[in-house]
Amino acid sequence: MLYSIAVAFNMMVIKESYKCTEKLIHSDTKPLSFEFKDAIGELERNAGTQFDQQLGEVFIKNVTREHLQ
Repeated sequence: MLYSIAVAFNMMVIKESYKCTEKLIHSDTKPLSFEFKDAIGELERNAGTQFDQQLGEVFIKNVTREHLQ
């Protein structure tokens, strides 16, 4: 499902994602986030296993840094 790919990507790159916010509440450390290229690499590695191969490729091909603004 394309939605699950988008959610996973969002959680990797957005420091204010709900997972990162949850970690902030329970620790004194700053939330970690992936660099854009590292998040794309993570999606590429998981396409075909965690995510549908074709949908992963479509997402990776079409997402740009501007979508994060």
